[in-house]
Amino acid sequence: VDGTPIAMAFNFPIHGTVQGIRNLHISGDVTSAIERNIERTTGAIGIFLNGAEGDVSPLKPNSPGDEWSKAVILGDQIGTAISTAWKKMQTRPLTELRHFYTTVQLPTVDINLVACIIEGSTGHIFLPFEKLMPSAAGIHGALIDDIAFVTIPGEPIAELGLTIKEFGKNLGFKKVGVVSLTDNHLGY
Repeated sequence: VDGTPIAMAFNFPIHGTVQGIRNLHISGDVTSAIERNIERTTGAIGIFLNGAEGDVSPLKPNSPGDEWSKAVILGDQIGTAISTAWKKMQTRPLTELRHFYTTVQLPTVDINLVACIIEGSTGHIFLPFEKLMPSAAGIHGALIDDIAFVTIPGEPIAELGLTIKEFGKNLGFKKVGVVSLTDNHLGY
């Protein structure tokens, strides 16, 4: 082993929606374009870990070409920024690697569907969402020395991601990453 990295996991919050709803092809969209750029520029395997992207939509490049071309352009821009930062990082020996798992009890769901469908309505329709929605969610965490990653089974909004990161920093972690869309999907 010569110390050359073989993979780079990166945490970035973005919806893979550059290609839009009319694209019916199976595609990794902008996230796969980011991975390809990283693999091309660093020689390491790119591993995308989505961040708190519940309210983060990509800004499509204003350029000619089809939607896949736009995903590649944006992926190259993001991938180049990540690769540039990665090349400036200093490595150090790993001293601690831990994993934790906990179950969090979720509140019951009480949704007024009529108000959701008809703005300003005061009617109520209650469905048995407790049978459709889970009552608990699993949360994983990985501790790598002074860096922490926390998984969220859904699409947390950026504000929640920032709150989790701040909480982790207050606990003494140098960096905290939020990894969304894991284990389940509990919505936004």
